[in-house]
Formats: sequence, structure tokens, C-alpha cells
Amino acid sequence: MDKKRLSNIKKAASIIIIILIFSSILFLISSCKSDYQKALGNSSGGDSTNSVANENESGLDSNTSTDTSKSQDNNSGKETAEETQGNTTETTISSETAANNNAQVIEVIVSGGYSPTKINAKADVPTILVMNSQGAYGCERAFNIPDLNIGKILPENGQTSFELGALPKGTKLLGVCSMGMYSFVIFFS
Repeated sequence: MDKKRLSNIKKAASIIIIILIFSSILFLISSCKSDYQKALGNSSGGDSTNSVANENESGLDSNTSTDTSKSQDNNSGKETAEETQGNTTETTISSETAANNNAQVIEVIVSGGYSPTKINAKADVPTILVMNSQGAYGCERAFNIPDLNIGKILPENGQTSFELGALPKGTKLLGVCSMGMYSFVIFFS
């Protein structure tokens, strides 16, 4: 009888250990966020995001210390501004307004990821996203915008344009590679 009881105790202990192992694995898996989820979750934090509501005409927050570089080309109406903190670029705004269709053009460099990763754009303005591939070789070529059901394999070198339409104020549009390793967010304000 003692052997049977000991055998049952060993089985019960083994089952409890297996349940604990599976529970801890499930906890670890569910607590880890993918890069896609991090991009969505972290896109609402930090000074550069909060500055979306308090932008001046150049699209930059007047309360944040910025290094602004603007260049005006009278022929094409191009305007570019960069917001930097220290040595890292936090937010880059690139909008080119064509005289005939008043669309803003946002350019993202595809080379070992996406750059810039946080972009501010004007809301309710037709928007064209230009993905500029420069030696793109990895999963960043398999580009997706999940909210707009856009998915395309980008070339290794060259430009690919996407018409995003006129998106309303407060929209956060995520661009991500197929594996979720690389992403960027466009904030419309």
C-alpha cells in the first residue's frame, strides 16, 4: 500500500511541476510584446507624441527644444523640418506640397529598417507615402500598413509610392515589416 501511495504522490508531484512549467511559459509568452505591439503601445508616450496636439505651423512642438532645418524651393514648394534631441533624431517631418494637388508627401528610407520611426503629418490632407529603398535586403522589404490593408514587397533599390488618402486628426498609422522587427508610426494632427 505504501508503494502505491508513494507512486500516486510522485505522479501528482510530476503533474504539478508540469503545470507550473507550462504556466510560467505561458506567462512569459503573453507578457512579451512583439515589435508591432510595442510600436502601437509606445506610439502614445513621450514628448514627441504629446507635441502632436500642440504643434505650430511647421509641425513641431514649440515647447520642445528643437533643431529645425527648413528649406524652401519656390518651384516645387518643398518643406522639410527635423526635430532632434541630442545626437538621435526623434521625429522627422517631411512634407512636400505640390502646387497642383496639395498633397503631402512623406518619405521613409528603407535600409536596414525604416527611418524615421516617428513622423508627424497634417490631418485631412491627401497623403502620399514614398518608401525609398536603398540597399534593402531583409524583411523590411515585406512592407505592410495593417490598418489600410496594404502589403507590398519593396524593391532592393528604388521608390514605391502609396496613396494613403486624407486621414483624420488623431490617426496613428503604423507601417511595419512582415516579421514585426521594423516599424514606423505616422501621427496625423
